Amino acid sequence: MLEDCIWMYSDYLEKVDVAFHERKHRSSKHIKQTVRYLILFKDFLDSNGFDTSKKPIIEITKTMFGKYYEAEGNKKESTYTFNHKIKPVKGFFSFLVDLKGYKMEHPCRKVTLKYEEPNPVSVSDNDFLKIAISCHAR
Repeated sequence: MLEDCIWMYSDYLEKVDVAFHERKHRSSKHIKQTVRYLILFKDFLDSNGFDTSKKPIIEITKTMFGKYYEAEGNKKESTYTFNHKIKPVKGFFSFLVDLKGYKMEHPCRKVTLKYEEPNPVSVSDNDFLKIAISCHAR
């Protein structure tokens, strides 16, 4: 069931029974947020007629994920928030299919995240003064 798989993934993120050379550092905050977004996905499926307590996870399809993707994309949230809700779901299914060997369709392997504007480059105070002086001298 989906909820059991979410907890199994949570254990993996927390490095429970993960080989030393395969461990990655993840903050407690990151792990909690990831689990929260996976539960949000689970709740979405339940509210749209897919009973996650009775149906096996292998029945989750691209179409179901597509509806979730569309619903999240229609919310008035930032691109950053949207991507942070989608990435954990993709990572979760990659874990199940690629690491755990679940024989199922990966419902979001080819998902496209929304483009995030890069953070503007900041300049040091000295560089700013040089730029300002050179502009003023013109």
